Amino acid sequence: ACTMVRVRFAPSPTGYMHLGGLRTALFNYLFARKHGGTFVLRIEDTDQQRLVRDAADQLEHTLAWAGLHPDESPLRGGAFGPYVQSQRLPLYQTHIHELVARNGAYHCFCTPQRLQTLRAIALKSGLPTSYDGACRNLTHEQVQEKLAAQMPFTIRQRIPADETVAFEDAVFGAVQFNSRGLDDQVLMKSDGFPTYHFANIVDDHAMQITHVLRGEEWLSSTPKHVLLYRSLGWRPPTFAHLPLLLNKDKTKLSKRSGDLFVDSLRTKQGLLPMAVNNFVALLGWMPAHTTQEVFETLDDLAQEFSLSNINRAGAVVDMDKLAWFQKQHIRRTDLARTPALLAEFAGKIRTKYGATADPALLTDVFLARVFDTLKQSHDTLDAIVAASQLFFEDTVLSLAASGSLKVAKGSKPAAALALLVGLLTPIEEAEFTAAHVKTAVDAAAAALGIRGPELYAVLRVALSGEKSGPSLPAIMEVLGRSRTLARIATAVMATDDPVQVKSCRGPCSTGQPCASPSGTSCSS
Repeated sequence: ACTMVRVRFAPSPTGYMHLGGLRTALFNYLFARKHGGTFVLRIEDTDQQRLVRDAADQLEHTLAWAGLHPDESPLRGGAFGPYVQSQRLPLYQTHIHELVARNGAYHCFCTPQRLQTLRAIALKSGLPTSYDGACRNLTHEQVQEKLAAQMPFTIRQRIPADETVAFEDAVFGAVQFNSRGLDDQVLMKSDGFPTYHFANIVDDHAMQITHVLRGEEWLSSTPKHVLLYRSLGWRPPTFAHLPLLLNKDKTKLSKRSGDLFVDSLRTKQGLLPMAVNNFVALLGWMPAHTTQEVFETLDDLAQEFSLSNINRAGAVVDMDKLAWFQKQHIRRTDLARTPALLAEFAGKIRTKYGATADPALLTDVFLARVFDTLKQSHDTLDAIVAASQLFFEDTVLSLAASGSLKVAKGSKPAAALALLVGLLTPIEEAEFTAAHVKTAVDAAAAALGIRGPELYAVLRVALSGEKSGPSLPAIMEVLGRSRTLARIATAVMATDDPVQVKSCRGPCSTGQPCASPSGTSCSS
């Protein structure tokens, strides 16, 4: 028996990953990492009628985006493969014959028409739609006769008539069901494919899975699985059922909500992987040893993760809280330390601006500086990409956009900026930092006898064409001396009443900031 922790995430490729599926994958991943175990991805594609093209590949790509890299998977391989159920059919055939021989299952020759009629009668009478056991007590000879006649058949689980099935759940504690409420479910379909319930337990046993972490909706099926393990003489894994995800009105969260597909969170909403992971981790789980909410890495989450701190009550999905986590994580992001995110950001920037931008501005180093400047005032990757335009496109801007902004009595925005150019010009490129730029702007404001924000408002329009945004000194540092001065000069000359911009190369002989717009006489 395997003593090392082995867990699996086993989605069906009948659609794309939903928030609930991501939580199941995340909890399995964190549990494996916490205990130095193995995280397995297994594709359960036995429902051939509902398969979605490319869904299996998309599931693995989504896990990779979230940073939940499996140790064993269809793409990665492993010692217990193949990891796609449709490629494991001989194994299921072997064990279904063994189960029949152990009297844990039986052949059922009922036609689909009979079963449909049986179901319709039960529904009309308000009775359970369970199978009536018509084939349950066929003799060996009867079964062989029907098989020899090549009659289509399924194989059903033989549920005990009246027995208490008990098991211990790591989240819900001691759980028990009476077998009277369980149906003789189909384990092997007429097309030779197993159903979920049979393939699931065969694979968990064959892959030596030690812990099964899955949604609460599977709790009522677990007694059937326990009976199958018992019938085959196998030891069941430890079960841990995760609480339901709920809407704000406490109704069950729909898997059909498009906004809650992980791919939508990534591509349409531009959310960061770790922001989504952090949010999802706290849906039904809370750390035991800290009150912190923001976890910056998966390792930080894994260190705190424990099955004993998973709640039984349903977890409400509050999208406003997700937006809050996104804001916290994007503020903390260091692109230099997150190469996957840097690559994604760089790809978006080069797609949007690469055709016209100076290639020297498309380096990873410069892109990281742009990101760091904008992340304090924008909450998503796509918003940062859109706001990055000011760094990659030297659009001719006009101070007319400043509207009614005034910088001083009798002063015009153009004249104020012309004065500022004189103070910025002596700063060398290497010294053109946010701190030095701020000193120059503050000095210009003092010389004009105005408040700093008044001058900043006009300067922002000149540099970006916007009236709000991130720190101007930080923007100017990233733009650099040459581009900053060129943009200011262009904006000044584009006004209806331009002022000639000439750069004063040194301090005024009076020792005070120069308050004389370039082009006017200066006796000092």
